[in-house]
Amino acid sequence: MQIYLVGGWVRDYKLGLEPKDADFVVVGSSPDEMLDLGYKEVGKDFAVFLHPVTGDEYALARKERKVGVGYNGFECDWKGVTLEEDLLRRDLTINAMSLPVEVDGQGNFEIVGDLIDPYNGEFDLLNKRLSATSEAFKEDPLRVLRLGRFLARYQDFYVDEDTLYMCKNISNRGSLKELTKERVWKEMEKVLGEKSPERFFEFMIKWDNPSTTFLKAMKHTVEHNIYHQESDVFTHSMMVLKEANFNRDSLINFGALLHDFAKPYCYLTYGKGHGHDVIGVDMIEDWCREWKVPNNYREFAKMVSKQHQKIHTVMGRNKDGWANPKSIMKIFEETAAEKQTERFFKLLDVCKADAKGRIGLSAHEPYQQKDYLKECLYAVKDVDTKAISSKMLSEGKTGEVIGLEIRAAKIAAIREVQKLWKEELNA
Repeated sequence: MQIYLVGGWVRDYKLGLEPKDADFVVVGSSPDEMLDLGYKEVGKDFAVFLHPVTGDEYALARKERKVGVGYNGFECDWKGVTLEEDLLRRDLTINAMSLPVEVDGQGNFEIVGDLIDPYNGEFDLLNKRLSATSEAFKEDPLRVLRLGRFLARYQDFYVDEDTLYMCKNISNRGSLKELTKERVWKEMEKVLGEKSPERFFEFMIKWDNPSTTFLKAMKHTVEHNIYHQESDVFTHSMMVLKEANFNRDSLINFGALLHDFAKPYCYLTYGKGHGHDVIGVDMIEDWCREWKVPNNYREFAKMVSKQHQKIHTVMGRNKDGWANPKSIMKIFEETAAEKQTERFFKLLDVCKADAKGRIGLSAHEPYQQKDYLKECLYAVKDVDTKAISSKMLSEGKTGEVIGLEIRAAKIAAIREVQKLWKEELNA
């Protein structure tokens, strides 16, 4: 029985990064022996076991054969399989390297030998190349999404021509449509937290992938007005996503990705983008439901669509025609900004990225709307609602009247902030 570290741990170790979860391959063992040693079986079809102390995954070396449709349409065999045969089934050469280890009873491991690299993964790492380990890459369409995720993670890596051809083959035969929506979203969510998520979407738009059909519609929608001189709406959306990704917040990035979801529809239907903010709300709802997107992402993206145009113009155009305090209060109410303040600040981050991620008017101007609305919100939150309630209750006022009085006080607080901002900008 020999044990080897494999996959992402080895890849990151060779890149000089901090490896995360350790995965192990076991050669020369059997399910019965693993169970006798105290390991817990979690995948009979795949002969995968969990260490009794650490919970790390230990899989018997196996070969796979495509027998059906989808992610689970594989037949596995572990009997007599060598390490090299196990590594050959892995998607990319940079994930097909291993290190021999010794593991003690507590699950602690020690590297006890040199890198085993039968498919030149280390060479590809050094040359920043993403290359399929074998023709078996074509058998699993999920690997196209994983390939895109690696592009998002490793900013200066590229995909070699042979692997691109395999992706094209997968796309042409419609295999990407076999993936379950849950699997697609799981990969997409991971991408949204990577260093360069825009690289994933720039890669996926090349293929016949149902989840990103809306991006292709953006690619064919051209605006060319004083605010948008990019080649198309997709290019703008990728610029926004890149601007938004300053702290790798997947919620912010999702809002940035979908903020102009309805523009293709509006241009096709009306010949202009006006109204895309409101129309986008229902379209985003439908898309998120179809692709099993969790509620927090869905509600945030809908909020971004509905509010981003309003937020852009709270100080008017060129600081002329400021939104009145009642309108700002309505924004706070519609977004539950007082209770979910951090989420509202993330909305402002998306709006700022939208203003900066473009070629055209406003791209190089300071986005003062963010600081202005934050100050307005702090002023609203500082209103002493208890004092107002107590005073009015003592006067015999009802709950509805008290609520209106509190709202009026909050609007007055916004008005004071607006007055100070106008004075400062006009000084």
